[in-house]
Amino acid sequence: MNTRPKIRMYSQSFDVGDQVVFRLVNRVVHGIVVEDLGPIAAGARGLYRVQAKFGPDEVMMFEIPEDELATKSSDLKNTHYPD
Repeated sequence: MNTRPKIRMYSQSFDVGDQVVFRLVNRVVHGIVVEDLGPIAAGARGLYRVQAKFGPDEVMMFEIPEDELATKSSDLKNTHYPD
């Protein structure tokens, strides 16, 4: 019996420069992928660094797993909070 865990292959879902959306507490945030950090999130999920603007002088960076990012709001998987 083979007891080795199955290794999931990393497939890049987003490219640097892609516009994405993600949920932050109870709001949908729009951002731009600035770096692909590779499959270093839990479960060998891809991790991306995303830059989001919250005002003219307020720019924040987030590290987000690939399954929490989408290209448009209607594709977000996390539906715990309504839009």
